[in-house]
Amino acid sequence: MSAGRAGIRGAGKSISLATTRPWSRKWYAAAKCGHYPRKMWAASGGAARPQIEITAWNLLLESAASEVVEELRRAGHRSLLIKGVTIERWLYRDEPRPYSDVDVLVDPASFDECERVMAHLGFERSALERAFAAGRPSHASTWTRGSVPLDLHKTIVGLGVSPADAWEALSANTETWAVGCGEVEVPNVEARALLLTLHIAQHGPDFARTREDLERALTLMSEAEWTETAALARRVDAETPMAAGLTAIDEGSELCERLGLPLTGATVVEGSPAFHVAQGLVWFTHVRGARAKARYLARKLFPPPSLMRSRVEWSRSGPAALGAAYLLRLARLALHAPRAAWGLARLRSASSKVHSDKTTRT
Repeated sequence: MSAGRAGIRGAGKSISLATTRPWSRKWYAAAKCGHYPRKMWAASGGAARPQIEITAWNLLLESAASEVVEELRRAGHRSLLIKGVTIERWLYRDEPRPYSDVDVLVDPASFDECERVMAHLGFERSALERAFAAGRPSHASTWTRGSVPLDLHKTIVGLGVSPADAWEALSANTETWAVGCGEVEVPNVEARALLLTLHIAQHGPDFARTREDLERALTLMSEAEWTETAALARRVDAETPMAAGLTAIDEGSELCERLGLPLTGATVVEGSPAFHVAQGLVWFTHVRGARAKARYLARKLFPPPSLMRSRVEWSRSGPAALGAAYLLRLARLALHAPRAAWGLARLRSASSKVHSDKTTRT
């Protein structure tokens, strides 16, 4: 099985995960135990179907990450694998943690060359993020190939130093992990902890599983490791964002005081929900067939209760709280849908103009 092109064998043929739309009928068919490669089944620990699907998706992303890192290495560019797989391997040793994309940090001095490597591998730039420049900071460029999304980072949101200084600090002490079919560099535990706090400061404690991620990190890490994390935050001018992330949970506030981090102005700032709504609308347009579109819409509007409970802590208290979480989700989607639709309209208008200009010139 080659890196980046993991396949699932079943019914006498191989189904490519990289070109199969996640959660489609073909994907579900491939996710059945009898159609699973041994590596995926072993990695899932014989878990129930939802966990198997998470494991399959994560392994697909790991395979793509390994391929990208290796190709960058061949081109002479060093890279660090961050977020996603590093969080799962580090904090979720007893269960698979779902994550949605691959995140790779590279030296900003070679960022343009790294983007050319992405194009060489068959990835395409996301036009959607350009329509939401205000909601998508220019810290990274988003690429997709088939069903695999990848963020190529030149820096991290929340760092106050220049991208070059940020790269120097984060790449100074790393670890080597086996991921996919190769070896990748990942930040050391202190840098991973800093990135974790910056992520929750950027998106808020109710985004995905950021709150649980931080709670697990607080349990696993020693006071000495957190002291080193605070020292790294000072080096990259990220003390206040780190404090914002830590104070999102009660235990973090106490740690903040012990580390001497500034609490003034440490406020968690949400990302751009309109961008994510627009992204969902784009995916909706690519789903073929009325029945498939209806299933997709139902999953987006009403995710499984287990997913809601993992994302919204207070929804775990009972059926009434879970129902309230669903209502709040619908209200937020309705609130941001107009902004998302407006951005998509601008994107289509710009795309049509470019096409018209090309036609005129030819």
